[in-house]
Amino acid sequence: MFTFDTWLSLPPESRAELVKLLPPTAFSTFIPRIDPAHPSVAGADLMDIDSLSEQVPEALDPMFFSDSHFLAALRTFQDHLHSGWLTDDHKMKINKYRAGIEDGTLHAAWKDEAWSQSQAEEDAVANSKSGSTSQRFVLPSPS
Repeated sequence: MFTFDTWLSLPPESRAELVKLLPPTAFSTFIPRIDPAHPSVAGADLMDIDSLSEQVPEALDPMFFSDSHFLAALRTFQDHLHSGWLTDDHKMKINKYRAGIEDGTLHAAWKDEAWSQSQAEEDAVANSKSGSTSQRFVLPSPS
């Protein structure tokens, strides 16, 4: 687990780079502000408080590492590493998927099957309400 002690064991250069990736709320110097568009501050003279929040390693709040949002993001990242999301093989699959979407060759047969099933259920309900025994012609799903 990545803790504040782990953070302190990093070289200063690494910490200086990593703080750039953290949200402003991770720092003890963060001061929350109400958006200027909020009705409660209409007409008030507001200064840019975000610029007052220093994002430097020394200002990092140690409690940030026990925040539930940080811990959830950390677990998700670890899961992605474990399942191979950052491997070349996975990147190749993603690129193939994107190319299929862009050139129109991607086909998900399960969607056709689900649509056909949904239509059959709708027809059955409509027929039972109207007392009709006719059925709608449904094209078979492409294979």
